Amino acid sequence: MGELIQLSYHKIKERRGHRRLYVESWALQDGGFEKNVRLAFERDGDMLIATPTDAPSRNSVSGRANKYTGKVKPVIDVYNDVISSFIGTTDEYSAEIYEGRIVFRIHHEALAQMERESRLLEHLDQGRITEASLFTGIGVSTAAINEGLANEGLKPELAFVCDRSEPYLSVFKQNNPAYSPLTKLFVSSMEELETKFLPLVDVLSFSLPCVGHSPAGKAARKIKSAELHPDAATALFGLMRVLKATNASCLVSETLLGHRIALRMHWSRQNWRECVIQHSKSPWMKPMADQLNGESDGGLWLCL
Repeated sequence: MGELIQLSYHKIKERRGHRRLYVESWALQDGGFEKNVRLAFERDGDMLIATPTDAPSRNSVSGRANKYTGKVKPVIDVYNDVISSFIGTTDEYSAEIYEGRIVFRIHHEALAQMERESRLLEHLDQGRITEASLFTGIGVSTAAINEGLANEGLKPELAFVCDRSEPYLSVFKQNNPAYSPLTKLFVSSMEELETKFLPLVDVLSFSLPCVGHSPAGKAARKIKSAELHPDAATALFGLMRVLKATNASCLVSETLLGHRIALRMHWSRQNWRECVIQHSKSPWMKPMADQLNGESDGGLWLCL
């Protein structure tokens, strides 16, 4: 395929009722896609590939002239049946420019969203749901979530728990009803945890360390922000990696008093309501979604 010239991410453009691919970049010229070059499009698995062609084509490279220099910047603004089939209902895509070809792909975040929603609905139809817990400790909230899911007629399957304290996880393993022989134990900080060992799950619960992120923890250390804590400061960075790797549909977290975390990660609250409430037969989803717009400082918050 040759050396990559440019990788860019885009939102679908819509004009005159047509959803279109749009790329405007000088890198197109470096790849041989100058103004008036005719384009051929071909599907190849999850890719849409554009190449120059001498054959007649309704799609070609256009351009935008700079009013000061007169230089024409190449623009691809196209649609056809092949493109429409590739785009589907997604709103985002990526464009990889190489010499002599452009590879379009559905945005990786959009693919992740489609995967987790499909997996969640499949599991709900089967009457089960997979879950995992981070910063578990002895697993009080983990047991509560597990019990709540079971009370609503689902079979909860705890895939893994993670805590940096081995004694805590030992107590969890021997005494917590949420534990099963299939539950993996990770004795690790969030920063160390290798994502290659993590399975996909439907529900992921976590609570950032109170010692650094709560008002009491900061007061005890006489620090003004969690970033100044010697151990807990970087937990958020590890957490972000785990969120990506597990691709959970539902995130459950304790909101520390006076401290809120906004983790969008391209999860759409509207998609949560449409995907889960409208399509799920499980009544436990409704109260969860009702809390999405809650303003309470304490308790649990959930988002998709």
